[in-house]
Amino acid sequence: MSNFQFLEKQQNFNSFSSQAVKAEKMLLVDPDSSILQSRVTLEKATAWVFSVDKTLKDFKGSTTFDCLTYPKFRALIGQQLLDRLHLIRKAGNNVAHGKMSFRFDQAVIVLNLLYDYCDWIDQIYGNGQTYHRFNAAIYTTASTAKVNTQTAAAPVVAPHITVTETVKTVSASGSALKSTLSESKNIQKEVLSLRKTYTKDAIDNLNKDKKVKQQSYVKPQSTISEADTRKFFIDTRLRDCGWKEGVDWINEFKISDLGVNATDSGRADYVLLDDDRTPLAVIEAKSTSESVETGRYQAKLYADALEKKYGVKPVIFLSNGLEIRMSNDGYAERKVSTFFSKSDLQSLMFNRRHREPIDTFDVSDICNRYYQKEAITAACHHFSQNFRKALLVMATGSGKTRTVLGLIKVLTERGWVKNVLFLADRTSLVSQAYSAAKLNLKSYPLSNLCSEKKEDRDTGARIIFSTYQTMIGTIDKELDKNGVRLFTPGHFDLIICDEAHRSIYNRYKDIFDYFDSLLVGLTATPKDDIGRNTYKIFDLEDGDPNYYYSLEQAVKDEYLVDYSTFEIDTTFLTRGIDYKSLSDDDKEQYEELFSDEDGFIPETISSKAINDWLFNKDTIRKILYRLMESGIRIDSGNTIGKTIIFARNHQHAEVIKAVFHEQYSSYSNEFCSVIDTHIKFYDALIEEFKKKDGKIQIAISVDMLDTGIDVPECVNLVFFKPVYSLAKFWQMIGRGTRLCPKLIDGEDKDCFYIFDACQNFEFFRTNKKGIKTKNRPSLEHRTFQIRLNLLKAMQLNQDIESEDYQKETIDDLIAKVRTINKKSFASLGHEQAIVNFSDSKAYLSLADSDIQSAVDELGRLIVSDSSDHISARRFDHLMYGLEYDFVAAKTSGFKMRLKYLREIAVALSEINIKEVIEKRALLDNLLDDKYIQSLTLADYEDIRKQLRKLCIYIDNNSTITHKITDFEDEVEKVNVVELVTTHSTDQDSHFEPYKNRIERYVREHKDEGVLYKIHHNMELNEDDIILLEEIAYTKLGTKKEYTKTYQDKDLGLLIRSITGLDMQSAKEVFSEFLDGSLNTQQTQFILMIVEYIVKNGLMESAAVLIEENPFKQQNIGNIFKDRIDVIQQIRSKIESIKNNALVN
Repeated sequence: MSNFQFLEKQQNFNSFSSQAVKAEKMLLVDPDSSILQSRVTLEKATAWVFSVDKTLKDFKGSTTFDCLTYPKFRALIGQQLLDRLHLIRKAGNNVAHGKMSFRFDQAVIVLNLLYDYCDWIDQIYGNGQTYHRFNAAIYTTASTAKVNTQTAAAPVVAPHITVTETVKTVSASGSALKSTLSESKNIQKEVLSLRKTYTKDAIDNLNKDKKVKQQSYVKPQSTISEADTRKFFIDTRLRDCGWKEGVDWINEFKISDLGVNATDSGRADYVLLDDDRTPLAVIEAKSTSESVETGRYQAKLYADALEKKYGVKPVIFLSNGLEIRMSNDGYAERKVSTFFSKSDLQSLMFNRRHREPIDTFDVSDICNRYYQKEAITAACHHFSQNFRKALLVMATGSGKTRTVLGLIKVLTERGWVKNVLFLADRTSLVSQAYSAAKLNLKSYPLSNLCSEKKEDRDTGARIIFSTYQTMIGTIDKELDKNGVRLFTPGHFDLIICDEAHRSIYNRYKDIFDYFDSLLVGLTATPKDDIGRNTYKIFDLEDGDPNYYYSLEQAVKDEYLVDYSTFEIDTTFLTRGIDYKSLSDDDKEQYEELFSDEDGFIPETISSKAINDWLFNKDTIRKILYRLMESGIRIDSGNTIGKTIIFARNHQHAEVIKAVFHEQYSSYSNEFCSVIDTHIKFYDALIEEFKKKDGKIQIAISVDMLDTGIDVPECVNLVFFKPVYSLAKFWQMIGRGTRLCPKLIDGEDKDCFYIFDACQNFEFFRTNKKGIKTKNRPSLEHRTFQIRLNLLKAMQLNQDIESEDYQKETIDDLIAKVRTINKKSFASLGHEQAIVNFSDSKAYLSLADSDIQSAVDELGRLIVSDSSDHISARRFDHLMYGLEYDFVAAKTSGFKMRLKYLREIAVALSEINIKEVIEKRALLDNLLDDKYIQSLTLADYEDIRKQLRKLCIYIDNNSTITHKITDFEDEVEKVNVVELVTTHSTDQDSHFEPYKNRIERYVREHKDEGVLYKIHHNMELNEDDIILLEEIAYTKLGTKKEYTKTYQDKDLGLLIRSITGLDMQSAKEVFSEFLDGSLNTQQTQFILMIVEYIVKNGLMESAAVLIEENPFKQQNIGNIFKDRIDVIQQIRSKIESIKNNALVN
């Protein structure tokens, strides 16, 4: 017996039915192989659907992902089932790529998901008219029998399903499946192959029956009547949106002429009317126990009938009261937060009527750079394919704001959007975008909700600029003249999300869930650093934004400037302060500042303390000296150019300012100013700094000027704080990249300088994507011991990166030992141990005897930190133990401590205070097995830090005492790297997608060497092919990258598709037909072929002449009915052009 027997009974399903059954059989021996087989079945089944469904015939994608994200397929299948298909796809990919292994019960779930899909296929396209129910019990019984077979002498057959696979055969099958998945990169080939097996009549029959089967789709029984659903849920929501029952909202609206296979008339649950009584929307309501999709076909019948009568197709809403889904012509059905207001629907209808193509446009008055137009084109093309989200990745300074203003112009002028919302996370960024819009979109009503000027805060404007926080507060407060929310779900047709990252999206998820609009994300973060979940938000494959323009390319195009770095290492900033190395005067100052009441002083102060709580004036002095001596100057060298100093905290910034004015007292107080949130009216200071001749020349910023501030005159940056986020690192670099003509004594700005005082460039050379900070705690004696054990485990485990953490642990343990009161009676007899373990050498290569000695002699002497509550210290102990188990691979201990951690997460989740609510996402994640499996040592340390204070539900952080010192520091090294981007050996490779690299290189070199030959239709020899492969597989990337990006597409054909074909070369091929021997109509047809090939590089096959416009409209058979020989020659020449570009 099999759950998939209903598939095997129908010949139409032969291409995937046996695959589904095989997935069942594999389940009983190897869950991973079963999941791989389910993934293969998904692909086979989807290929079959695409081969027979006439609405999907225009599909041009090449992967399963392309199928599942194809708008027409999404519209056909519905989001609920689509989500299940993505789960199958991802599970299979995880197994295939060795990322994850699955349990038996998880594999059963995947089979269940596959079963739901196959059942849908059967009900829509098959012969079965009965609802099938998935029976997981047959696997449980068979699994028990299978386990018995592994200990018995002979195989035992399960009572419900026969086990024919063995561990060995399934293992072999699993390997084969992985190979199949890695090679199966062009699903369209399979679609075309399957399509050839069906006659036109067979496909027509399958599609003809589809509507009938959609209508008869079996629905679960209802437990709540539709009337109750309306009363408690839908009616309330409609009223909230401003609809008036009996006026513009009609219940049980009678509709006649429902068409074939339906009754003559019916009653729609709700119809929403325009002022002229034209239906704007139809709502089909089902009980709360039903899926909203169950009313889909019925609602479509109503909408079609209303369109026939009124000439306008209403929007469809499906609802069970708890969930609302919306269907609007062309777009996939989607979930919305609530029903649309009348004005929302009126606007939507207006846009639908007046929408024009957006494939060509003119934005030269706003965007005059080629890549800005390319970005707009990419977004427009994406939207034209009925996608609703686009992600543009462009280097800081390349004009993202100007680009998106150009996009707004195109979409508004072509009738795609009316109201636009631009969102950013800082007021300064909002103001900057608003100012740019006032210059470039002068005819549009604009509003800045963050402005202090009332006249700027017009909520009725078409284009609104706001921070996320301001918009959240405005949605509920801003009402129209009728007392209804002004900003309804459909109010905005387009939302621009500045710096679109998962963290922003998640933090302000309520906004994106509430509004239903097109969404454009902007970011300057290199595409490789954009998180996987960010791409998922925009329905994109990982690492594949809709458009990407890198800093490297911008510098090469001379739209941005390159930078040189001065990497400055001082003794204190790299190694900390060593008391023994100080001068006598400095030692005296050190003793005064750091000795305790007993006269004890720490021998060292970690480099991590510098600029955190200890601010050493001489260190600052030496960095400022390097800036003032080596920085780029203006005014004939008399004035340092505009400079941003990125400080670690406000206190650090203030000390920098004080030291500067001590050293350079001739400058005014405003010349060097602190700009951060501690300063009143900091916005005014930013505006002053942005002025070319403003009073502020050096701005000291604390998390204020590192993103989105446009100051082209900025030529010096000082990185005076450690940075661990690659995204922030590149944002900071971006402050200096903008062009500035005539800046330096009449010469254009051609570069800028970065003075790195905190080894940030060195850090990111080692940690390509940055890391999270680390640390951990526990109960004094036992915590001391577990930390020593952890330290030893880290030293032994070379597979886990822990060098920095080891040093941090040693420093902390030394500090703990040094807090021991040596005059206490308890310390008597342990003096030598205290001395030994106050030295870092004692911790470098720990042995078990060392740990035992330290614990025995010092453990009970360690005192707790009085600033920490006991609950926090207990949590520390738990986490240190968890980390030790993780590093040392102590499975049982790890499971036990993880259980306790999850109990804490559950307990905290029930607390409704701000600090806990802010960590709710983390607490939820801790209950997710997949999330736990992805965690690293650094992640566990981060969890400890985030949650320890929450164990008492309040923040118990004590105020840190800041220290200002003036010890003599020493500059040990200054490493100067000139024009980093220009001289980079791996230019573009780390940040630019392989597809962009290929296309850019080909366009730039299409008239050189082997690329010239391809562009000009010349035959390739073996040397040409070797050179071509070297360019694609070595110079620009790897063969693996090529295969991942282009699957099995021929390299030569790819390049020809990028270069197109030289016009003269194309005419030469068809010259014999252009000499006047053909009539005018025939000659015009030949010229159409030439134009097509020049644009596309080739014609894949002569079938294009029959199946695609504009050729299809002309009918080649009629045009050349008296010259059949010419048709054959045309086909031959088309094939020769293609063959000349072939590599394989």
